[in-house]
Amino acid sequence: MAFAKGWEDIELYGKTKEAWLKQLFPLKHGIPKHDVYRRVFNRLNPVDIERCFMGGYGR
Repeated sequence: MAFAKGWEDIELYGKTKEAWLKQLFPLKHGIPKHDVYRRVFNRLNPVDIERCFMGGYGR
């Protein structure tokens, strides 16, 4: 995701790495569409995400 320019890039990455990702996750419906990523990330709290990356979640 670091170099993605949009949700479509994230979907494309998933499709490109689908075989590998299926070893980690069931993905019974395949790689999510770009709209799914957008909706999920729009619902996340940015402060909570920052805490997770900074190692302070739950403090």
